[in-house]
Amino acid sequence: ATEAALRTVLKLIRHDTTVVSLQNGLNSEAIARKALRGESVVLRAISQFGAVLERPGLVRYTVSGYTLLENHARSPRIAAVLDSAGLDCRIPEDMTREIWRKLVFNCVVNPITTIIGSKVGEIADPCLNRLKQLVIDECLAVAAKEGVLLEANLMAEINAAYAGSPNIVSMQQDLLHRRVTEIEYLNGAVAALGETHGVNCPINDALTRIIKGMEDTSRNIESVGLARNERKTAGTPVGMHPAKD
Repeated sequence: ATEAALRTVLKLIRHDTTVVSLQNGLNSEAIARKALRGESVVLRAISQFGAVLERPGLVRYTVSGYTLLENHARSPRIAAVLDSAGLDCRIPEDMTREIWRKLVFNCVVNPITTIIGSKVGEIADPCLNRLKQLVIDECLAVAAKEGVLLEANLMAEINAAYAGSPNIVSMQQDLLHRRVTEIEYLNGAVAALGETHGVNCPINDALTRIIKGMEDTSRNIESVGLARNERKTAGTPVGMHPAKD
């Protein structure tokens, strides 16, 4: 999807163009750099707010938050533009850590709520705690091998951040519209990276396989409750990580 999107604007990109990637998961910026053949600067950013796409050209905020932008000589100017649009752009000291932190949140919330066909808020259900912790533990082990140390109490943060949220994740929306999901850049990326480091990630691998199976199958989505959620929740989520200061 990243390469396809960039192909549509290649003729507009020059050597002095700055491309900002706000996609979830690992390595989106590396994919963009490869697609652009090093002809422009590519920076990574993270959206820490929630919104729904009401229709083309109209986005409605559902959770206020901020944007994190990779530190670069061009970053202050870009941050000023985003600030002027009300996106509260910040430049963190350790962008890699922020990327991994959000990755863990996404690896927990996105596939689990998609598989059970629920809204985001259901992720706080105590019956899911064991599964969530297993996902988190694997992510933390792989992150540590990459030199990134994260706090161990992320499940409590996830529960507090998402409890009661009426949104549904974009992964569900992708399945509803028969689109390929981002699972390979979330749990799939963790499992693959874990393999290179000798870290077993059976839970992340299993979640990846389940979602890929849901992509491939012709099952009636109504049977897993996704269509019901679509009717109850208007719009397509653009971001799904609530702001946390």
